[in-house]
Amino acid sequence: METLLPSRRPTSRDPRRAKRSPPGSQAFCKRAARACAASQNTAIAPLTDQNKNPQPRFTRNQQYSITAVSDGGGAVVERYAYSAYGQVTIADTSGSEISGSAISNRYTYTGREWDEGLSLYHYRARMYDAVGGRFCSRDPIGFEGSSWNLYECFGSSPTYRTDPSGLVFGDGPIPAEGCRDVICASCNATAGGNVLLQLLVNGIDGSDDPGGGNAFRHCLASCQSTNACGADCSEWFWDGRETPGVAEDDQDLANKQAGRGNANESSCWDACTDDWENGGLDCQGTTCPPPA
Repeated sequence: METLLPSRRPTSRDPRRAKRSPPGSQAFCKRAARACAASQNTAIAPLTDQNKNPQPRFTRNQQYSITAVSDGGGAVVERYAYSAYGQVTIADTSGSEISGSAISNRYTYTGREWDEGLSLYHYRARMYDAVGGRFCSRDPIGFEGSSWNLYECFGSSPTYRTDPSGLVFGDGPIPAEGCRDVICASCNATAGGNVLLQLLVNGIDGSDDPGGGNAFRHCLASCQSTNACGADCSEWFWDGRETPGVAEDDQDLANKQAGRGNANESSCWDACTDDWENGGLDCQGTTCPPPA
């Protein structure tokens, strides 16, 4: 008879433990940033069950908020966008807004369950109201969860923190506070790369300042990064590159602001295109000409 030995607990000399980095360290942040970049909405591959039948798949952002659901073949059937505190907008395959999920999906903001009857999110220990931006009951662990507000959610930073237990913010996929800037920069860099690819595929010169391509690029990048990385993270990353009072930087800031204003629309591309066509973007101190 074969003797089964118990699993060996890693020791301080074990290479498996040696590879671990403490939260907040540079190595930890780099790993977290890579994981964040990998979680962005690029290609969606189909999954199969044990019988090799294609199964639906959830696609999430870096905060575990569901951004799309695909069918067994990998085609997106519904998309989701959120306000800062989790009010959801659902769009069908054509990008048109619909009043509720046509596939009865209840997992949305930060991956938590939406109770349609109550119009509240279920965060295990408590229910959460996205309209009010607060929990509906006091924190069961008192002021250990928040030092000043028993109803506070996500430490008042809902664009990058999570609270899956309904007790203590930050116990989700985003690691220690010291890693926030690294993860934020990685997330926005990924979003910016996706924008450049979209412009290339659609034949738009994103450096064309007089013609509006540059303004459209800033609008689109700001809008998509707000949805993917959060408004605070997007503003910190993109606006921090500009110097207020410099004409060309003021132009870019204005177009980025327009993009963030489009973040709740069903399609950033369509919303920024509409701005471009209707004089909503700034080109060298005047309204951009419509796209050719």
